[in-house]
Amino acid sequence: MPYLVRRCQRLAPDGHNDDLSYRQSVSHSELFDADASAVWRVLIDWAAIVDWMPHGIISRLDIEGTGVGAVRHMVTRDGVRIAERLDYADEQRGRLDLSILEPLPWDMLSYHARAQLDELGPGQCRLQWEGRFELPDDGRAAEGLVTLLGKSYKLMFEGLRQYVSAN
Repeated sequence: MPYLVRRCQRLAPDGHNDDLSYRQSVSHSELFDADASAVWRVLIDWAAIVDWMPHGIISRLDIEGTGVGAVRHMVTRDGVRIAERLDYADEQRGRLDLSILEPLPWDMLSYHARAQLDELGPGQCRLQWEGRFELPDDGRAAEGLVTLLGKSYKLMFEGLRQYVSAN
């Protein structure tokens, strides 16, 4: 369930602090009948998203760089352009962080996500995904974005599960 992280004031370019913004988090967690290492290999392969994200959601993908700092430039089937940068990756800790670069879609000021992958035993792991976003107003548009991100996370997990099972 999404929750309000905090409401904060941001300084406007002229130094006044009357520009409000709104922050919120959305998370999703599921168990996988697979070793954490198998799920990790798919998550960390920055170009593989086009292979496992279901329903043809990604219509175009260009990769810039490798490893931490790599950026995947995606265009969705609806024409939305998204550039995700891999900010942190630690297989031992099972943690991956990413951010969406400017220009951000859906009027966001910022978006950061963290994936936490935990081995639960032979052939089973848990993936927790948390996305944090900031909007440039009092949060009126947050409900729609929470719904969009929640659906995206469910599709992402569905695609990961199918891809890991098949490979």
